[in-house]
Amino acid sequence: MKQRRFHFNKKVILTVIITLLMLYVSLALIETKSISFSSVEEAFDNLLVLENIKQDDIVDKTISKNDNYAVILFDAGNRFAFALFEENSFGWRMGSYSTSTGDNSNSISRTSSLITGWIPDEYAFDTEKVLLNDNEAMILELDNNNRSWVFIDTENEIQTDDLNIRFIDIAGNVVNTNDNY
Repeated sequence: MKQRRFHFNKKVILTVIITLLMLYVSLALIETKSISFSSVEEAFDNLLVLENIKQDDIVDKTISKNDNYAVILFDAGNRFAFALFEENSFGWRMGSYSTSTGDNSNSISRTSSLITGWIPDEYAFDTEKVLLNDNEAMILELDNNNRSWVFIDTENEIQTDDLNIRFIDIAGNVVNTNDNY
C-alpha cells in the first residue's frame, strides 16, 4: 500500500510541474505579444510614449530596414536617437535605444545590439559605404546635414576596442580610415 501512495504522489508532482511550466510559457507568450506591434511605426510611437517624447518634438527621422530588423534615427531637438526594432512572430518590438548629441565627432556608441557613429562633415557626402572590420554598416541621413552609420550586431561579434572603420566613396576608394576608433 505504501508503494502505491508514493507512486500517486509522483504523478501529482509531475502534473503540477507540467501545469506550472505550461502556465509560464503561456504568460511569456502573452507578454511577448503585448510588447509587439503590427508595424515599425506603431512600435516607434510606443517608444516615444515610454521615453516621454512628444511627436511634435521630432524634427526629422529616417528608417532603414534590414531582414528582420529596422533602425530609426530621429532628431528630437538637441538630441539624436537611434532605435533598433526586431520583427518576431507577433510583430515588431523594441530591441535597443541610444541617444547621441549628433556633434559628428569621431566617437562611437554601442548598445547591446547596435554600434553607431557619425560620418564626419569633411567627407560626409563623399562617403557611399562604411565598413566596420570588413562588415558593411547602414548609412542613415537626416535633413541633408547629418549622416550616421549603424551596424546591427545582435551576436556581439564586433569588439569596439579593436575597430577598423573605413569610409568608402562611390568609386570604391577609401576616403578615410579610423583604426581603434
